[in-house]
Parts: sequence; C-alpha cells; structure tokens
Amino acid sequence: MRLLSQGFTVASLANVVRYEIRSALISMLHLENEKEELRYIGKGLEHTLGNNFNFSLIFPAEELTDNNIRESFKNDIFNMLEDIFLSGSSAGVENLFEKQDLTPDNLFKDHLERWKGCSSKIKPAELRRIIYSITFKDILNLICTELINLNVSEENFFALGEEGVFKLLDLMPTRKVDMHLREQWAKNSALTPKQSDLNDWANIGPAICYSDFVVTENQMASLLSRSQEYKQKVTADLTEILRLKVV
Repeated sequence: MRLLSQGFTVASLANVVRYEIRSALISMLHLENEKEELRYIGKGLEHTLGNNFNFSLIFPAEELTDNNIRESFKNDIFNMLEDIFLSGSSAGVENLFEKQDLTPDNLFKDHLERWKGCSSKIKPAELRRIIYSITFKDILNLICTELINLNVSEENFFALGEEGVFKLLDLMPTRKVDMHLREQWAKNSALTPKQSDLNDWANIGPAICYSDFVVTENQMASLLSRSQEYKQKVTADLTEILRLKVV
C-alpha cells in the first residue's frame, strides 16, 4: 500500500475531528476566529500521526561527505523508517513493538452486539437522543480543548442547549457518518460485529467525507450505501470504481 501511495498518507482522525469541532464552534457561536484549512492528504509518518517529530540525521565530518551522498542516504533511512512504522514490512520489525492490545477492539465488538437491532425496543425520538449523546461524549475532551483555544467559556457553550449541541454535531461531517452507522446498526439485528469494526468505523468517516471515493468491505459499504449522501462515493468492488461519481 505504501508503494502504491508513493508515501502519501491521510490526516490523523484526531486532527480531522479537531478541525471539524473548531469550524462548527465558530459557525454556531458566531465567533470572529478564522477557520483553519484541513489538509487531509499529506506526506509521510508525521502527517498521519499529526505530530512533527523534526527528524534529522547528523553526519560525522559532514564536510568530508559529498552532499548528493548525504541526501541519498537520508532518503534511504527515512524511507526505511516509514516502511517500518507505516506498513511493518521490514524483516524483524515485529520484535520492535509490544503486541497490540485488542481490548478496545473487543469492547467495541461487544458493544455493537448489544446495540444491534435496539431500535425495536426504543422510541425513535429517544434513539435519536441516545445516538447524539454517545457521539457528543466521544469527542467531549476535544471539544473542551477547542473551547479553551477559542477562549469560549463552558457556560457560553452549554447555553446552546441540547438541540444546539445536536446541531453542532450535524455541522461535523465525520460525526454525521458516525451517527448514520450507529443508526443503521440500531435498525438491523442481523448484522455481525467483527473485531476490526472499531478500526473500520473510526477511519471510514474521514475517508468518505474527504476523499473522492472509498473502497471498503461489504458490510460497511452496504451500511453507507443506505444514505443518498454517501452511496455515490462508496463501493466494496474495485471494478465498480469507474461508476462512482466524483464530487
């Protein structure tokens, strides 16, 4: 995947959500702060992790080394590092990291098992309120951080009231995707949760909102296709890419 992408990466989920929160707050609260620009596609490890590490190489007796040789060596080293951290493709890399903790993945899988088909037991208005409340709670820490950055008091924020907060979430494209998926799971008791759902769910929002089209697995593509807003941009079949409408 890294070779096909030529090293291009997508922005971290946290940075995408933080950008959407800031933009939504400025709009809802009529703030004079400038909205930022989101750069969803970028280059390398630092872009996708949302952190600038200022990597550099120090050469002993640098003045004795040809500049072209130094630059070529730097490129080779940093390409190798990106191979290791982005794709894990280098031999022996599995010994450099602790075994992945799958506890969050399993907890989310269990949550989906309990959540699926729950709309049959909950009134539509209450289901809507629960979905918005879960979505709000998921990003509350990021909202608090942006309120501080924008110099907005919590009192002014919560003066929006419940419906105002729900409208705020509607201004965040990736949160709308998240809520759409949650609603679809609530409506369908036949869905099958998988251990990979947390990763798929977390990354599909930015992809469907900030890419021209998305190729994903069957169940996720089916859920997204139930929205007119997303169905023209998503497929589970690579051969279907040509029919997708670029917007």
